[in-house]
Amino acid sequence: MAAVAVVCSPPRSISAWVLAIVTISYVLTTWMGIGSNTLWGHVVPAMFSFMLGTQALKHDGGGVPQVSKRIGVASALVFLTVFLREFEHRDGKIPLTATFTHCTIYVLLGSLFLFMSIQDILGPAHPLAVKACLARTVSDPATFAFLGLLLRVHQHDVRPMPVAQHNLLAQIVVLVAVCSLVSALVHKFVAPSHRAAKATRLLLAYAYVLMGMWLSQMCLTLYLTKNRSVEPHVFVGLHDMYFKDLNPLAIEEVARMYLALSGWLSIVLVVALAAWQEDSEQRDDGEARIQSGPYAEVHPLDQVDDEPGQHSYTSHSLR
Repeated sequence: MAAVAVVCSPPRSISAWVLAIVTISYVLTTWMGIGSNTLWGHVVPAMFSFMLGTQALKHDGGGVPQVSKRIGVASALVFLTVFLREFEHRDGKIPLTATFTHCTIYVLLGSLFLFMSIQDILGPAHPLAVKACLARTVSDPATFAFLGLLLRVHQHDVRPMPVAQHNLLAQIVVLVAVCSLVSALVHKFVAPSHRAAKATRLLLAYAYVLMGMWLSQMCLTLYLTKNRSVEPHVFVGLHDMYFKDLNPLAIEEVARMYLALSGWLSIVLVVALAAWQEDSEQRDDGEARIQSGPYAEVHPLDQVDDEPGQHSYTSHSLR
């Protein structure tokens, strides 16, 4: 269904195209049995995070990212797919509690993206869309806070490095929750063009990009391929290839080294995205001025009372 939706209604941005290709690849390989939730379960959320980072920089979202109805519905379908697959291909070695935790995460993410796209689905002026936009001041931070709490206690990959990286992921998700709350509240009190509003959007975009960057590096360092030399087969990455005999006491240090590198790369990416977004908005403003015509807007004369029965008029300057 996701593939049909993209073919019939193609995405309009590069980020949406990348997201569409990744989600279609995930759905197809999952149903064909050649994909794995371990790898794709980090790739797909990373792409969603990068996409939300670009949307968070836009000034017309009320301080929180808005997505199109295509992305909202396609996201819900993806999370529904993995939700059903959890029970269809459940490994007996994975505790049932872990399966229910996965499904809870998928429900939270699916509802989050549907909520983000409700304005495009119903229309900005629809009463329900207006109320949903106001409710997102609470719903977005609460959803990410719940996700962070679940990731903090979730037990799946019990190796020391994956545990350390998932704990850091939980803290990053909570950071997204805090930044979402701050950005939404600031936009309730100041105009989107205000410096404070721009700063909070930039901070929120950085939190989203950092989350996507961290999930991406987890794919590279932990879940790049399967190690078939041991039973049961486990996923390994660059970390396992280059730090085979790492001292357990150095696990946290190395994990934070990965975090520092991911944070630095996220800064570079957010600065580039912000510059691109500003240029795009300036081009849109220039095109709007050209379409409005070359004539300046002249305001009507204002009437000024002098004496009873006599009036004089003053005009504003051209704008």
